[in-house]
Amino acid sequence: MKRFVPQTLFGRSLLIIITPALLLQLLVAIFFFDRHWGEMTERLAQAVSGEIAMALEEIDLTSLTLPYNEQSKLLQESYQSHLHMNFFWEPGMQLSDYKYGDSNFKFVSEVDSLHDELSRRIQQDFAIRFNRDQKWYEV
Repeated sequence: MKRFVPQTLFGRSLLIIITPALLLQLLVAIFFFDRHWGEMTERLAQAVSGEIAMALEEIDLTSLTLPYNEQSKLLQESYQSHLHMNFFWEPGMQLSDYKYGDSNFKFVSEVDSLHDELSRRIQQDFAIRFNRDQKWYEV
């Protein structure tokens, strides 16, 4: 151990000053990035849940005036071009009818922020699944 500890007073003083400063910077950086990641995740979940809530509200408003095929085409084009969101509407489909048998899909348990925001914004049942390899989510 003596080989690694500086022998001079200047070297030891420098070690006593630099070591705590480096440790403090490391701890502050870890704390900052942890808080930043959590806040960004929450904000992105709010944005996505707002877009989904807006889509559901728009379906309710336009379904009264447009035929299904025209409505579906207009909504798909609008959401794809403006929000980069693929949108599919299946009238009469129940959440319990939806099959999750594909092995590429897994239930999302890590996305608690998105689930919480969707629960606050929409009053309908929903399920969230994703494909981590292709980096997409389905609600």
